[in-house]
Amino acid sequence: TAALIKLFDDKEIPYVAEWAKDEPDRLVGLVWTFPYCIQMWRRFPEVISTKISSYNV
Repeated sequence: TAALIKLFDDKEIPYVAEWAKDEPDRLVGLVWTFPYCIQMWRRFPEVISTKISSYNV
């Protein structure tokens, strides 16, 4: 996991990491995207938007 996060940092790939509250060294979630995807979301927000309440999370 540390290698993946380092790669994201080196390649400037945006990500969000969630760490356990009781164990700060334990990763519990990792979400990332690519810069091109962010550009497309900004350019076409109406097409790529989703209704979050429609999905069981």
